[in-house]
Amino acid sequence: MTVVPPYGKDRGWIWEIITPTGIKLANLITQILAKDKVLYNQEIKLTSRENKRYRCAHCDSALYLNRNQSNGAHFAHYSAKDSESEHIKIKRCPFYTGDSKSKLLSQIYDGEGVWHFVTKHQVASILINDPFVDSSNVFVEKYMIDYERNEKRRPDISFVDINGQSWAIELTNHWMNPSIAAQREAFFTNNNVKVIWLMSPTIQVTHPAIFEFVQYGLSGTLNSAIRDNCHFNAFSFSDAELDQSRQQERLIINVLLPEFYLEKLTNRIESHVSTQQASIKDLLFMEANATPYLTNKGPSYYAAIEEQSAIVSVLKNDESWSRFSERQRSKLEKDTGSFISCMHTIIEGYKHQLSDSNITIKKIKSIKSMAIKEFDSLINRAPYKEQLRIFKVEYIRNIDKRIKIQRDIDHSVIHSELIELTDRITNCSIDAIETIEQEINCILNEWRENDAQQQIAQLHALLCDHKHNLVCELVPTFGSISNLSERYNVDINYVETLRDWYRLYQDRIKISPNEYILRYITNKLHDMIADFVKTFANEIRSLNGKPLSEKHLIVNNALVYCKRLVPLL
Repeated sequence: MTVVPPYGKDRGWIWEIITPTGIKLANLITQILAKDKVLYNQEIKLTSRENKRYRCAHCDSALYLNRNQSNGAHFAHYSAKDSESEHIKIKRCPFYTGDSKSKLLSQIYDGEGVWHFVTKHQVASILINDPFVDSSNVFVEKYMIDYERNEKRRPDISFVDINGQSWAIELTNHWMNPSIAAQREAFFTNNNVKVIWLMSPTIQVTHPAIFEFVQYGLSGTLNSAIRDNCHFNAFSFSDAELDQSRQQERLIINVLLPEFYLEKLTNRIESHVSTQQASIKDLLFMEANATPYLTNKGPSYYAAIEEQSAIVSVLKNDESWSRFSERQRSKLEKDTGSFISCMHTIIEGYKHQLSDSNITIKKIKSIKSMAIKEFDSLINRAPYKEQLRIFKVEYIRNIDKRIKIQRDIDHSVIHSELIELTDRITNCSIDAIETIEQEINCILNEWRENDAQQQIAQLHALLCDHKHNLVCELVPTFGSISNLSERYNVDINYVETLRDWYRLYQDRIKISPNEYILRYITNKLHDMIADFVKTFANEIRSLNGKPLSEKHLIVNNALVYCKRLVPLL
């Protein structure tokens, strides 16, 4: 049995390792090795810095297996040898020994969310041990491809049961675009894949619109809940289901089962939701519906609909209809107040994030986007919309003001950094250019969070020009060879120019021992061939067998030479 503890005890439960058989969690690997001493010793012998049998999925550095009394079997980074760039890369990895946990979380989840990340791997590890599941066909974020429709999807988890039925599990903890969710479900339906939309235990409170969409929309058909094949089942996964899954050694999920009834006072259909735990083997299917169910709640819904229709028919022929309409109007006005309270709750939820002194413009824009989506969801369901629309416009106007203020603050800092970095690039030597480039790329990533596109382009162009000039000083022939990616030039002998580039490629080690320069020359040759083929191959192909002009003969000979050249690189 594979036991996965709650997040927080060990970073090995979120550290993804690249192995010869795919990406796996560090602790899942070491658990297996710890049980088999012979296998463990074999893996130690097979693992080396050079063959990179195990690599860190975050920094792509080689790892080795280690064992000591305090930590047991575990993975660790090799120490950097003589390469300064390798040393910097390893030191910046959040899984390198000594880094803080807060840095680890900020880099690993990358917007995915702790619940989503941890639950994804917990559920996958449980499925591997589930007797109803083919353990060799359990995957995390593996693409499914529909070649007939030229579509692909990458569910959080996919697996095949012992009957050969394909399944997908999509974890839901935040707002999602209903049209995108519907497209995903259509893909699974078209490819005979059963899909479980597995919600977090808190989504009913934090994102009620998405909860209702999954419960009443995707659990039925894509266009409407008023169809014969609606079952209204939804699924969630909490610590209680995790504990049961470990005890029973199979995946246990919580099934949300609404019971529909007619509220006589307002003549509106309401529901109360009960829950029941079930395994995936217990679930049933409907024709033309990708989502499974435990108990079909469609009949309960349609019975409430029929009762509502009968009462309306009676009331329309009775004097009490006017009194009923007044009660209905009063109820709707109270509902409007409830919707406004929901909007205030949404704003309070974002207030803490917006108060962060280190917040970026990208994060503020993300908050704005999420707020708009949640407001629109409320407005679409509200009986009186105008008041809510005014509330939304005012809040979005305030967010836009915050973005402008933040941009002014950030750009003043970026301007100072730009002056300093420009000076460093201009004065750096060929030996320091690689380290400078890595540092600048990290800084540019931070600038991208703050809408500094113009400054990014300016600094990137300066870095490229200076790098090119340094290489030309070291390798004089580098700057004299023609660039073949531009428009056709009658004065250029294209085949001979490609030969010059290839000679430079062959002699690059003699020219300079600097690995960075060698890679630069190699990449330049690859780019040169790719750009040349991209520029002229379509032009030759468009002739459709017509006689070649002198220009096209020259270019065609060069394209033939390119095909011979590529296998030699």
